Parts: sequence; C-alpha cells; structure tokens
Amino acid sequence: MDFLTSHTSVPLWVWAVLVFFVDIGLKSMHQHVVYIPRLFLMPVIMTILKYQDFLSTNVAAMYAVIFLSFGSMIGLFFARQAVVSFDKKAWTVQLPGSYVTFLFWMLFFSLKLLFEYLEKLTQALLKDVF
Repeated sequence: MDFLTSHTSVPLWVWAVLVFFVDIGLKSMHQHVVYIPRLFLMPVIMTILKYQDFLSTNVAAMYAVIFLSFGSMIGLFFARQAVVSFDKKAWTVQLPGSYVTFLFWMLFFSLKLLFEYLEKLTQALLKDVF
C-alpha cells in the first residue's frame, strides 16, 4: 500500500471535510462577524467525535484531559491577543482576521489523515505477516 494508492482510496466525504476546513480557514483570515452559538459548534462536534474513539479507557481519558488543558492554554494565549467586539442584542461577535485558525485546521486534518493512513498500513503489514 503506497502513499498514492492510499489517497486515491480515501472516501469522498474526507475530501468534503477538507474543503469545509479550508473554507473555514480562509474566512477566518479576514475580519468577520460570527453568531455566538456557532462559535461552539465545531469544538462540540470534534469533542463528540473524539469521545467515541478516544475515551474508552481511563488512561485515554487522562490523556484527553491533559491535552484539552494544554490546548485550552494555547487558545487562551491567542484569545488574549485578539481584540473582539460583542453585539449582545444580535448575539454576534466581531472577530479579527488571523491565519492561526487556518493553520490549526490544516494541521488537525493532516495529522488525522496521516494517523489513519499509518493505522491502515500497519493493519495491512500485520495481515501479510500473519
């Protein structure tokens, strides 16, 4: 199983997710207004998806808490530097443009795709050995 074969066998929905992440990242590079509940949509979805796979053991739950805490500290570092304005009547927030969101989404997607590829490669190698 080589790298090219693995990418041509990737399900179509994965490429749709990549396009969605690129769209979010490109929009976040410019100043924009976001509905406040929508800010929590992607973190909640990602947490639910990770909860299904990752939190099956106590050790994994401990690592999840550690990494979520680390990620929260990084997020707070970037959030303190950002100047935002709130509109309480419309429940919106005006966010400044930044390339950081784009980089995080692309890093997340690339690492997830890489680990999925390595997992499939390992399974294929183990199947050949045994």
